[in-house]
Amino acid sequence: MTLFYMIAAFLAFIWNILPITDKLPGLSSYLYCAAIIGWSLTIRYRIIHRKIRRLLLIGAAILIAMFVMHLCRFEFFPYSVSIRQYMRYGYHVCFMLVSMIALMVALCVGRSEDDRPLRYARFLWIPQFALCAVILTNTYHQQMFGITPFPREHHTYHWFYYVTVVCEIVLGILTLVILFRRSLFLTTKRKWYIPAFFVTAGILLMLIYFVSGGSPSIAGIQIYDMQEAFSFLFVAGFESAIRIGMIPSNTGYQEVFYNSHINALLYDHSHEVMYSSLGYRSHTGMDNRVRTKNVRGGTVLWIEDLSTINRLNEELLQTTEQVEEENDLIRQENELRRERIGYETRNRIYDRIATVVRPQALQIQSLLTEEPDLDRMRENLLFAVVLGTYIKRLGNLLLIAEENPMIRTGELGISIRESFEYLSLSGCACTLSGEEASELRADAVLYAYAVFESVIEKAYAGMHACMVTFENTDPQSAFAMRIVVDTDFSFDADAVGIRRFGRINTWEEDGESYLELVIPGQGMQEVPYA
Repeated sequence: MTLFYMIAAFLAFIWNILPITDKLPGLSSYLYCAAIIGWSLTIRYRIIHRKIRRLLLIGAAILIAMFVMHLCRFEFFPYSVSIRQYMRYGYHVCFMLVSMIALMVALCVGRSEDDRPLRYARFLWIPQFALCAVILTNTYHQQMFGITPFPREHHTYHWFYYVTVVCEIVLGILTLVILFRRSLFLTTKRKWYIPAFFVTAGILLMLIYFVSGGSPSIAGIQIYDMQEAFSFLFVAGFESAIRIGMIPSNTGYQEVFYNSHINALLYDHSHEVMYSSLGYRSHTGMDNRVRTKNVRGGTVLWIEDLSTINRLNEELLQTTEQVEEENDLIRQENELRRERIGYETRNRIYDRIATVVRPQALQIQSLLTEEPDLDRMRENLLFAVVLGTYIKRLGNLLLIAEENPMIRTGELGISIRESFEYLSLSGCACTLSGEEASELRADAVLYAYAVFESVIEKAYAGMHACMVTFENTDPQSAFAMRIVVDTDFSFDADAVGIRRFGRINTWEEDGESYLELVIPGQGMQEVPYA
């Protein structure tokens, strides 16, 4: 797992510097989160000190939360000013908490689990929580950051920001000093330069970040972010301390193996016996089985007593043969019937899906076989993705409709939201609001999604913004879906291709086009098109 962290961190660094224009957003953050999770898994079984293990796992969880907040700011909620601000505050709170946890780990080194090294040190959390409270309330006093959200979000550092930086530096220095002084073995202290090297490297990365005024870049390519340098400082620093023995980890496997009750031994690649358990006996027979398993540096051999298992297997075999003869024909008949029904059902559903989405499939074929210039090809691919999303989600709704006569409007919202995700790739600002838990007739939900897709296809060429709103979702009243786009479109109800439900109204207002679909309560009545 430690090697996995190093590989994941290296891949994230390489990904940051690759000169690729259309990178997968946030991939480096996902790689670092995976690396931290992998490292945490090793901490669970390597660190025997309960308090140190717990603190390191908490620190790793906060590091993951830091990356998640970073993703929320720039990938998940790029248009929400309030969410971005509070994600920024939480992001800096994570720095404070991890720095304090590192100090607590250093205070636990050299003490037994029954000691209380944190009895007085726990009061250090009081000023730390006070600093965190000031950071989280920056919106009201602006002493940490000065934020101007409009016309473009911009922030400046104020005096309290530098107070937090100084506090983190002080905590880091105290952690190193205490960790080196608490080391129990002279041989460990002689290797102080190993964790010092990694800590120094992490601090240098952070200083370069501060001096550069943000993520350092080469030829316009950002190399790393602050949270990546900070996670490297935390993980590499403590991992090196564990490796050289400053922080105790699992030892004494030879003694445990010798005193175990298993009938086993370990030998190296030259078949020389290295370790043998106290109860090892080399006898073999009908009721014994010799097992081997290759391990690092050699092979482990053990002998299993199978007498009880063999007796039970014989009794079970006799019983199974009697039951199997009686049930074999019944099972085969049921399997044939189930397969036939399954084939018929799937064929019917697939035929219906193919019929409904045939216009979109033909459009995709036309877009992908066309040979335009590079810009036109990209537009065709984006539009083809939108059409493919509709085919996928409508197929999913049709499968649900086969089993349920009523579908929750949440499924319609999920389908529209996924279409919006791919529409946003073409620069279209999309919004979905008013989702509530109610139910409509399945055909009404299918028709609503088909109407939405028809509007998108008609308005796609000139559309830059689209908003969908669900209203009056009380099952006893009418369900209304309103679509607003910032361009003109001509809606043709006959081109939707799915049986109509409800009443459709279209109008224009202030340069925007509106379409409203109204379906009576639970979509149980068909209303002529208006």
